[in-house]
Amino acid sequence: MRSVLSLWALVLGIFSLALPERCLAQQSVGKNGLKINGNLAQNGIERHFPEANRQLISQKHMVNLQAGKKYRVTLNSTEQDSFLIIADKNGKQLAFDDDSGGNLNSLINIEVPADGPYKVYACALGGRAGNYELKIVDLNADGASDQPKSQPPVFTVVEEEDLDGRPTVYRAGKLPPGLPPWFQQLDTDRDGQVSLWEWRKAGKSLEEFFEWDLNEDGFITAEEVLKKNQMSARPAPPIAQKTKSK
Repeated sequence: MRSVLSLWALVLGIFSLALPERCLAQQSVGKNGLKINGNLAQNGIERHFPEANRQLISQKHMVNLQAGKKYRVTLNSTEQDSFLIIADKNGKQLAFDDDSGGNLNSLINIEVPADGPYKVYACALGGRAGNYELKIVDLNADGASDQPKSQPPVFTVVEEEDLDGRPTVYRAGKLPPGLPPWFQQLDTDRDGQVSLWEWRKAGKSLEEFFEWDLNEDGFITAEEVLKKNQMSARPAPPIAQKTKSK
């Protein structure tokens, strides 16, 4: 596992900015809209989005849009926390969204300033990536609705005796006490964890990263830091002394 993550760090953390991205064909939004199915776990790469102040696993789609038209762009997934970004052909970010589509889905209504190709980034928060559906609808087309289709809410049933056992979810701004200063300093995308990319960007060693990444998933969480500190502070068990037989 560590060798796989080490290779991933070298490819993404060091060389990803220098590697040419796979050329994507430009697509257009027809009368019935445009639907694209993708998988970030297989095809996503890490990018830094300064306007959104995030480092995200993402996949770029080039889409031709027309000025004067209003588009609804949605990014839906049951396997990831979706994050949607739209930029012009030069990379200037025009809009981004996290959860406006309901649950963990993204939604943006946008009017672009000029005709031409635009970059639509399907992204995932928190390092968990999977299948997604990207849809773009021309709201000026006949029969198009300005409102997205309603989605049933997701409910989690918790037994009464298990209420005290639910896990605590930590996010930036709501982190537990006792974390070392470097945790927030290295968490540049403010998602409440330190990714392998963020760690390597700070010039820190892979060996030290794996000392904190207890489950070896490529992310150091607040829980892992607290657990490691607790393990380090725990005194070693006493060594039994052998008694000499008389």
